[in-house]
Amino acid sequence: MLRRCLSFGSILLLSACTLSPGGLSEKQVGSALPTAGELGREWQLVGTTTQRPAEASWDDALTDASAEDPACRTALLALEEALVTPEPARFARSVYRNPTQGANADRDLTVTVETFDAPPDRPAAVRAMTEACTEPMRTRAGIRTVTMTVTEHDDSNANTAGYSVTYNTDGLRYSFDYVLARRTHAVVAASVTGPSSSANQRLLRQAVELTGTNLDRAGGTQPTP
Repeated sequence: MLRRCLSFGSILLLSACTLSPGGLSEKQVGSALPTAGELGREWQLVGTTTQRPAEASWDDALTDASAEDPACRTALLALEEALVTPEPARFARSVYRNPTQGANADRDLTVTVETFDAPPDRPAAVRAMTEACTEPMRTRAGIRTVTMTVTEHDDSNANTAGYSVTYNTDGLRYSFDYVLARRTHAVVAASVTGPSSSANQRLLRQAVELTGTNLDRAGGTQPTP
């Protein structure tokens, strides 16, 4: 139930005072996102929003993936459903850019925080997909068909999961990497594309850990080790 902050008999602005699961306001959830400086001097903040898209979509390298294995197709659909439902109490997302020179495209990093009464077990859906999709898949890149492979990130934490989608385009090898972490009242997700999956994974772990620490501090608790 919505709780409203009362001050001297007046109701303050609902957007500033309404608390989400975990006792966090919209402003606190948004402030949990890392600053560009926390990520490194090469990163620039493109923008931040606390408005979830009206029509939730799966903005991911696997969106248009085509797999021959029925089990993989089922797992992809289940993952897509898990990543867009249920509706979160609070939503905040920042996009950062690392401008690059030469043939490589700019790297865009996206970090998202969603709060829930009971966070969905999205890491389980990620692991189910990587276990089912062991064969190369195909996707569209403009008018071309691109072959890609999916591999699971190594992680012993049951509440964290991630994967790499590796593909070649115009003779360049690229990797889309995605990591998410399930917390007490939130799910933190981050994704980035770049030529090195290992570098991507280090960056994503940093972004997710920074966001989790900021969430803990915003809620008045000690950061989770």
